[in-house]
Amino acid sequence: MTVLPPDAISWRRKWWAIVAGTLLVMVSTYSLVFAAVAAASDDPNPPSPAAPAALGLAIIPFVFLIVAFLSNHRYAPGAVLAAMGLSVPVALIVSAIARDVVSGLVAGFGAGAIVSLRSERVHSWQGRATAVILATVYIFVVLRVVSGIGIAMAPLMPFMAVGIADLIMEYRAENNLRSTGQLDG
Repeated sequence: MTVLPPDAISWRRKWWAIVAGTLLVMVSTYSLVFAAVAAASDDPNPPSPAAPAALGLAIIPFVFLIVAFLSNHRYAPGAVLAAMGLSVPVALIVSAIARDVVSGLVAGFGAGAIVSLRSERVHSWQGRATAVILATVYIFVVLRVVSGIGIAMAPLMPFMAVGIADLIMEYRAENNLRSTGQLDG
């Protein structure tokens, strides 16, 4: 017996959705960071930031689309729209507060991950939001200490944080049921 309902997706399928989303987040993040660096360049002939910025922004809806459909989200189209509507303002606000693009992207993609990745009864948005906040703060600190590592790690954090938060919530729910004798094994 498990704490997840019988129609829950397998952990393999869930993590496949997380990996696919993370790969797209990598392309989007690195394109947007390149565009931001090109725009801030003091070089007399800097590379144009338009094409990488357009690519990075164009990929964002597909990140949430892929994750919602691969994770068999019950309301995938609405989840994609909600993820887009949540991720953009969160990314802009956090970028403005942190004064860097990368922390904002982690927060924005994380906010979208909370909504677009299928959740079960034992998963709470509060646990997922806590994981995204911790991931964003972690990247914020790493960027100030070793910026190259922070930029390299940033795309890995949003969906992975939500996935790990879900695992922790499932583990806690199983332990609670086991301690009350409602779960065998």
